[in-house]
Amino acid sequence: MEVIRSIPLYQQVYNQLRKEIISGNLESDSIINEVHLARDLEVSRGPVREAIRILEQEGLITRDNKNQLRTYRATIEDIENIYQCRQVLESLAATLAARRMNDDKIDRLASIMKKKETFIYIETDSEAVAKDFADLCSEFHEVINHSCGNPRLQQQIKQLKSLTYLYRHYNVKGISRREEVFNDHRTILEFLKEKDDKKAGAFMQEHIERDLTNLISIYHLGDLG
Repeated sequence: MEVIRSIPLYQQVYNQLRKEIISGNLESDSIINEVHLARDLEVSRGPVREAIRILEQEGLITRDNKNQLRTYRATIEDIENIYQCRQVLESLAATLAARRMNDDKIDRLASIMKKKETFIYIETDSEAVAKDFADLCSEFHEVINHSCGNPRLQQQIKQLKSLTYLYRHYNVKGISRREEVFNDHRTILEFLKEKDDKKAGAFMQEHIERDLTNLISIYHLGDLG
C-alpha cells in the first residue's frame, strides 16, 4: 500500500480494506488475519487493528463463534433488517430534502436520470450493466440524502448502505426491473421538484419496500451472492 503522509495510517488501511470488501475483492465470509494483512499492506499491526475495529463497528467485519474475524456475509434476516431501517431513515431524508433541495441538486438528479435511461433497454443482462446501473441508483439516493440537511441522519444511512454494496446490483438485473426502478426514481424526482415533502417521503418508503421484496425473491431463488 502506498502511504500518504497527510492521512493517518489507520485511516488509509481502513479505506483500503473497506474498498476491498465492498468491491467483492475480499469475498464475503472470508477470514481476516491481522498479521497477514499487516504483512501484505507493509504496515505495522497497530493501524490494521484500528482499521478492523472501525470496520467491525460498521458491520463490514464480523466475528464468528470461534471469535475469528470474517468479512460481512448477508443473511435474509439481515437484509430485511437493513431495508426496514432504510425505509424509515431514507423516507425521512426525502421528506427533509423536498423542503431544502436547491435547483443545482434537482439538475444533478435529472442528469443522473438521463444516464440511467440509457441502461433500461439494454438487452444483455450482464453483471457489468447491472453494476453500472446500480452505481447510478446509489448516486441518485446519495444526492437526496446529502440534501436532507441532517448530518446524523446522513451518517446512519451511509453506515447501513455500506452493507448493501455487495448485493445491490442483483436488485436491478433485467429490463423490467431496471424500468421499475427508473420509474420509481422519476416519480421521486417529480415530488422533489414540487417540494411535496409528504409525497416524497411516502413514495421513497414504498420504493425501498419494493427493493426489499425483490431482494427476498432473489434470495429464495438462490441467485443472491
